[in-house]
Amino acid sequence: MKSIRRPLLVILISGPIIALALQTPFLFSDLRSHPSRMQVFRQVTLNMSHEQAMEILLKRVIICSVSEGASSIQNRIEFSDFWHQYVVYFHPQTHRVVRKVLMFQEHKSLIQRLLSRSAD
Repeated sequence: MKSIRRPLLVILISGPIIALALQTPFLFSDLRSHPSRMQVFRQVTLNMSHEQAMEILLKRVIICSVSEGASSIQNRIEFSDFWHQYVVYFHPQTHRVVRKVLMFQEHKSLIQRLLSRSAD
């Protein structure tokens, strides 16, 4: 019984340490890009023209999806990082920013993803 406890204890302690070590590079790479995207979202202000908003996004090399309306100007611009999704809406006639939305993204844990796979 005593011989089983030691390997079990080693596994229980080393498991989370190894998992944290494997996740650290991904966390730091996202933390580096996260503040810049939030800054860009803050730089785009209400009543700003579509051209000015796109210039700010292109300057920071932020790839975004666009939704085109009846005219050739986009009515909505979306971009995201690991934690947030950002959406900027434009008025269809004036092409000015009329609304900005910041949404938090939910990420399932590894256990939740495995459980959802087994349920399928």
